[in-house]
Amino acid sequence: MDINDDPLAPLMSSIDPARTPSGADLTPPQRALLERIKTGDDHVSPNRIGGRKWWGAGVASAVIAACVVMAFVIVPNLFSPSRATAMTPPPLEYSPLSQTAEQVLDMAITRLSGSAGLDSPRRSADYTGWYLQVDNLPKGDTRVAISPQVTNLTWWEDRSGQLTVVTGEPYWADEAMGTVPASAAPPPGEVLTDVTFAAGEFDVPNAELPGPSSAELFNYLTDIGLAPDADAFTLIETYKRLLTLWTLTNDQHAALLGMILKRNDVEILGGTTDRLGRDVVGVAAEAAAGSGLQATLLISSTTGRIVGIETNRLTPLDGVPAGSVVSYTVWKDSIE
Repeated sequence: MDINDDPLAPLMSSIDPARTPSGADLTPPQRALLERIKTGDDHVSPNRIGGRKWWGAGVASAVIAACVVMAFVIVPNLFSPSRATAMTPPPLEYSPLSQTAEQVLDMAITRLSGSAGLDSPRRSADYTGWYLQVDNLPKGDTRVAISPQVTNLTWWEDRSGQLTVVTGEPYWADEAMGTVPASAAPPPGEVLTDVTFAAGEFDVPNAELPGPSSAELFNYLTDIGLAPDADAFTLIETYKRLLTLWTLTNDQHAALLGMILKRNDVEILGGTTDRLGRDVVGVAAEAAAGSGLQATLLISSTTGRIVGIETNRLTPLDGVPAGSVVSYTVWKDSIE
C-alpha cells in the first residue's frame, strides 16, 4: 500500500468494497466529510513533523469511521525495501498448547462467565492500532519507528458521535533501546483527528444494539460487510470492524468465539504475551489462496475476551518479507 501526495483516491477506494458499488455516489454526510478533508477542517488534514509527511489517522480514521469500514492507522515513510533493517513490529512468538479449539472455547467461556462485564453493548470503542504503510525513507535512515495510534469513538442511536485519534508511544521496530525522536515519528499524545458527527452523519449501516446470540451477531456482521459464505480470515477481519464500533458484553464475546472456534479453517497457534504484556491465546486463519495473509485473533487467558487482532504476511510482497506484521489492533481486557 502506498499513499502519495494525493491521499484521497486510495483512502476512498478502501471504503468497504464488499458493500459499496464502484459507481455509487457518496451520501451527503460523506460528501461533507470529504470536503472537510480537502480543506483541512476539523483537524482532518496531514501533519508535517520534522520535514516528513504523516498521513495518520487524522485522514484515515475519519473517512473509515464515517463509512463504517475497518478502522486503521498509517505510519508513512516506513522503509526502503532494499534496506536490511526491521521493517515492522516483531511477530508474536507462540508456545504450543495441548488444547483443541473446542477446549480453548470452553476455557474462554469459563473465564467470561467469571469476569465483570456490561449488561448491554455500548456504542463506543477504545483501541490502539498500527497499519503498515510502505514508502521510502530518506537516504541514510537505518531504523524504522513504529507509531501506534489510539482511537476513542463514542456514538449514539441517532448516528451522532465523537471520534478522536492521538498518537501513542513510538518505538523502534528492531526493539533497539532509546527514545524515538520527533524526526522519526510523531510524539505521543499528538491529536491527529478530532471530529464531531451531527445526528445522522455517522453512517453506520445498523444503529440497533446487536443481539447476544450467535445468529443475531452474525446478522449484524453481514450488515457491516460479511458475506454469508466468508472464510475464517474474513470473519476475523469483520470482527475487527465490529469491535471498532462497539464495546460488547461477555456473552457476545462468547458467541463470537463460538462462531470462529467451531470452524475447521482455523488453527490454534498457542499461548503468548501480547503487545500490552497480557497472556493470550492466538487463533489464526489464512486468507484465500494467493493473498499470502494470515489473521490472528487474540483471546485473553484472564477474562476470555477478544483483546487483539493481528495480520501477518505469509509470503513476501513488494519488499515486505514473509512473517512481517502488517497490522495490529488491541483492545482493553476489562470494562470500566
